[in-house]
Amino acid sequence: MKHHGTILAITFAAFVAAWGCGKSPNTDPVAADGNQLKALDGRVAKLEKELKAAEVARDAARKQANDSENKFKNEQVRALAVEKEREELRDGLKARTAEREALQVQMDGFRKNLKDLLGQVEAASGVLPAPTIPSPAQPAATSTLSLPPPSL
Repeated sequence: MKHHGTILAITFAAFVAAWGCGKSPNTDPVAADGNQLKALDGRVAKLEKELKAAEVARDAARKQANDSENKFKNEQVRALAVEKEREELRDGLKARTAEREALQVQMDGFRKNLKDLLGQVEAASGVLPAPTIPSPAQPAATSTLSLPPPSL
């Protein structure tokens, strides 16, 4: 049982050491708590300022994002309108081109028919006698000219 005293002494020393280590170095507990409160209040104030700055930055970023989104939507609507107008112009151009080509074909046919008629008139003019033109002093006589029937 002589070991019981040694164990008791070691246990007592361990409790005293733990109590001493747990005690703050400042002997005035109220002053230590006051300094700690001031430090914490300063830290809280600093964090509140940072929070307000972050909120302002967040609100500005949110506003900018909304503005950008609205601008993008407006540009999208404008782009769709421009695309629709371009398609309408393209269709109009195709219609005008087809119309022009049809008129060109018609004009070429008319020109060919006109040349054919001129050729027929020239051929017929060699066969017909020259017409007499009455003078203003003479009364117009009835003349009968017979023209060949037009061939088409």
